[in-house]
Amino acid sequence: MMNLSKLTKKFINIHYLKCFKYQNSKKSLFSTKIDEETNNLKNFTPEYIRNFSIIAHIDHGKSTLANKMLELTNSFPKKIEQVFDKLQVERERGITVKAQTSSFFYKYNGKIYLFNLIDTPGHGDFSYEVSRSLHACQGVVLLVDSSEGIQARTVTNFKLAKANKLAIVPVLNKIDLENAQPDKIANQMKNIFEIDTDQIMKVSGKYGNGVTTLLDTIIERIPPPNVDRSKPFSALLFDLWYEYPRGVIALLSVLNGSIKTGDRITSSITKESYTVKDIAVIRADEKPVEALYSGQIGSISTSVLNTTELQIGDVFYIDDDAHAREYISEVKPAKPTVFAGFYPLHRLDEPQFRAAIDKLLVNDSSVSVTLNFSSALGQGYRLGFLGLLHMEVFKERLEQDYNAPKVFITTPNIPYKVRLKDARTKRKYGGSSIVVTNPQHLPKYSIVRQFLQPIVTGIIITPNSFVEQINALCKAKKGVEIGAVQIDDSTTMLQWKLPLREIIINYLDELKRISSGKATFDYQYAGYSPLNLAKLEIVINGEIAEELTTIVEWSKLKIVGKRLCAKLKDLIPQHVNAVGIEAKHNGEVVAMQTVPGFKIDPREAFELRYKLTQDLKEMRNQEKNDLRTVGQIVVPRNVFIKVLEYIINMMEEKKNKKILVTGASGLLGREIIKKFEESVFNAIGTCLNRADKYNLHKLDLTDFKNVEEFIDKTEPDFIIHSAAQRAPDQVDKNFEAAAELNVHATQNLARIAAIKTIPMMFISTDYVFDGNNPPFKDTDKPNPTNKYGLTKLEGEKITMDASSDNIVLRIPVLYGPVESPEESAVTCLLQNLLKKTPQKISDYEIRWPAHTSDIANICFQIIERKLKEPSVRGIYQWSGKEGMTKYKMIQVISQELSLNSDHIIPDKEINPGVPRPFNCQLDTSKLENLGIGHHTLFSNGIIDCLKKFIA
Repeated sequence: MMNLSKLTKKFINIHYLKCFKYQNSKKSLFSTKIDEETNNLKNFTPEYIRNFSIIAHIDHGKSTLANKMLELTNSFPKKIEQVFDKLQVERERGITVKAQTSSFFYKYNGKIYLFNLIDTPGHGDFSYEVSRSLHACQGVVLLVDSSEGIQARTVTNFKLAKANKLAIVPVLNKIDLENAQPDKIANQMKNIFEIDTDQIMKVSGKYGNGVTTLLDTIIERIPPPNVDRSKPFSALLFDLWYEYPRGVIALLSVLNGSIKTGDRITSSITKESYTVKDIAVIRADEKPVEALYSGQIGSISTSVLNTTELQIGDVFYIDDDAHAREYISEVKPAKPTVFAGFYPLHRLDEPQFRAAIDKLLVNDSSVSVTLNFSSALGQGYRLGFLGLLHMEVFKERLEQDYNAPKVFITTPNIPYKVRLKDARTKRKYGGSSIVVTNPQHLPKYSIVRQFLQPIVTGIIITPNSFVEQINALCKAKKGVEIGAVQIDDSTTMLQWKLPLREIIINYLDELKRISSGKATFDYQYAGYSPLNLAKLEIVINGEIAEELTTIVEWSKLKIVGKRLCAKLKDLIPQHVNAVGIEAKHNGEVVAMQTVPGFKIDPREAFELRYKLTQDLKEMRNQEKNDLRTVGQIVVPRNVFIKVLEYIINMMEEKKNKKILVTGASGLLGREIIKKFEESVFNAIGTCLNRADKYNLHKLDLTDFKNVEEFIDKTEPDFIIHSAAQRAPDQVDKNFEAAAELNVHATQNLARIAAIKTIPMMFISTDYVFDGNNPPFKDTDKPNPTNKYGLTKLEGEKITMDASSDNIVLRIPVLYGPVESPEESAVTCLLQNLLKKTPQKISDYEIRWPAHTSDIANICFQIIERKLKEPSVRGIYQWSGKEGMTKYKMIQVISQELSLNSDHIIPDKEINPGVPRPFNCQLDTSKLENLGIGHHTLFSNGIIDCLKKFIA
């Protein structure tokens, strides 16, 4: 599914079996050294309780420090490596994704204190875990790696702690490392957080250096909970999970009073009442206790069997406590930011899929759930997540831990706000605005006043050397700069306002790439901003395929519509009648394609219809649940899945890779531009003389300075150099002008591309060979017989000498969708057919004509592979599969277009003009071995090119 960065992949496969999946047994797993005095929690009045969290950026040592605290306070044996990060995958990957709690005891100045420590995740997608954990605390340990320094998540966590008015104990960790720079990092904390360096603790969570001093400091600097034991019971629910067979376990922070087994408690939100079945505090596992008292943290179980019945942030109270009923919780429910449909890959797997997803959902209350039925995809769920990582981890847990069948995820969407126009519409929707998370629910354009998109404030910590590139990335993502702060002489903190839609996919990958993995990023929500959106609907034979409805920016409406129509044309099987495909917005067609029907003789129609009917029955018998009828045609379910995957690929493509195509007004250049525009790439076309006609960029390739400035401005990721003088006779007549384009312009492009490390493809010719011993491999020694071949061979050498990362593609004579028959050496043969006088046509040299759409497809496949596998480089060859003289070509044209050819006379003599090789058949096995290829039969391709010229 999604292509995530190495850093992000670090978290995949980890998720939220809520923090503790304990055994049903209430007996402790470890024998802990607890004095008799600590068994009765009633002895721990609020002044002897400290509730705190450790907050930090990823991998700064939160869990390691937490476990060292437990080890030093004899809360579990040293042989147990981890208490936090209980899941096997958490231990293997060394990170936390769920907030976890542990209580332990510590003796200070002759008094025993009860510590309740909540470990927190470091990744931004799980910031909700951090936020609600802090509501159960009175202070935090702000942990910073003394070798890496302040990172983006450090800043966000600091702001969260300040917003919650918590005491902050700043701590530098990993002081045992050789590359630790505690003084430098302490100054960073002073500059950013205005913390006195004398107040910063220094510890080694791994070896325990300074940890007991830190425990003393927590008692001294973090205040006890502000609670009242004399008041009636009330408690804040700040976490919950499901545990078979006990049901839902609720983690409570007791605000006032006390609670014991058998008490009847009531929810302030639902007003439902429950009987407390058992109570425990969390140590290495759950330790049963008789009661919980003000300021303490512990778990309870009741008769609740589904996590959706309870809500994080709820306050429980004893039935007759009117005061607690008035308590307003500051813990807000989780707000999903990414929504997607989840379906089984095969519809026959639906029962197993539903069972697995229901089990996982009871363990993750932060996921929003809506049942969703699709005619093509079947019964599934529309799920809302806290971010893309959250979604990916959920999918992995579903398939790996809950034995779900393979899952298909639809295009992820973010929540858009829609402001409505008139009063009637507002009454219909119950307000002046609505939030849309499903493209199918976007209202009609006529009733919309304004579309709004979520905006975030992004924090980026980076070495100074990458500031310029990161600012450029943020601008490309339509960001607005807020400001920059110099952390120290080598590090800067950047702040940008960014659209959420621009950062949820691949932004972190790009940031890591341009900063060599050294920049860190985190964000917080900052409201909404206007955005011009459009609802794009796909219509097949007049019927809307709802599954393919998508939301796009207005400026990209036509290009996305074209791409989806083209993709469907490739995927929908042929039927007896033509299939119409349209992309529509607000009822207007923005793009269209047609899947042609079978070309059949009327006498064969009945037989073919009967065969198709039988095939369809067989398909339905084999995969009756994997077909979808739309527009009176049957479309395999797999077609919808492939198109949805294509939409996801368009979203995921890093800044939509830019392909610069020279000679884009030419016969081949037009097809290359068309092919790349239908894909996830952005095609940038240049030419010299017909730029306005084709809406291209005018560029003189022989002017080095202009070319360099243009490449600096457009920043292409790849260059296809197809501009050339290809007519051998013209090259011979005006060699200097041809050499300027075929050689000098190639030299300009190759030099600039090499300097800027942009891969380049040079389109060459089969005329670099003499034609005497075909087929020619790419490793065979070239020996051109004319000046055209010489200029192209020189272009090959220039290209490969400039960079070994470049590519040369040799091709034969071309034909394709011409504007006039004279445009191609193949299609111009039509003029000979249309004449009435005898015409001598060469029947000597053998050519291997290729359709321009085939070559465009080959270019696309090579570049697509190249971007994934940099080892794709060097010389490749492609050509048609049918060797023909010009006389043979004209006979095929005559036959396919039903034209008279009696006046065509074969000429067996060698062409007296510019020498041409006899047979330059190219060996194409090198590309075929890579799985690359595309071939159009000459008889089929030539009809489409020339039929419009026949009256």
